[in-house]
Amino acid sequence: MRFVWVLVAYVLGYVLYGSNLAYQTRNVPEAFNESKSIGISLYFILIMGAMMIGLLALVKTNRNAVAVLIGYGLIITVMTVWSTIFGTKLMILVKGQGNAVSVTNSKAVLVGTPATPSVANNSRSPNNTHQDAVTSPVSLQAENLQLKAELKEAKELIAELKKQQKTQEHEIVTVY
Repeated sequence: MRFVWVLVAYVLGYVLYGSNLAYQTRNVPEAFNESKSIGISLYFILIMGAMMIGLLALVKTNRNAVAVLIGYGLIITVMTVWSTIFGTKLMILVKGQGNAVSVTNSKAVLVGTPATPSVANNSRSPNNTHQDAVTSPVSLQAENLQLKAELKEAKELIAELKKQQKTQEHEIVTVY
């Protein structure tokens, strides 16, 4: 029975650490904020732990029953915590919303880039925050098309300048 109390102390330590982590990450941008799922998982761990301690106190003389209760309790707890933390992410992937951007709660966030960047004004400065970058997938696709058009124009300009450079070099060679 000592092992159970060591396990309880160990789990309580992790619950306290997880609670601190959830509290510290509560103001993180929504796309990366997992404090709600961490809190739900910790709550479930505490409830299952309390139930398991009560059940183990009832059957403490039967070692087989203790082993079965601990095993099933751990399986149920781990599966519930994993589904709480990773379930929303899997649903986003199944729905096909998890493309090249980080998606959580049906909002797309491309961190470090502004909502409407431009090659000419070099608006990708480090002063941009995540709040400037929250856009929808449709606007990100429109931005992508705009950037592709600007890139095509830049490539055409470079090709034209190379032609002019070659003709000027040819003229200089013929003069000498």
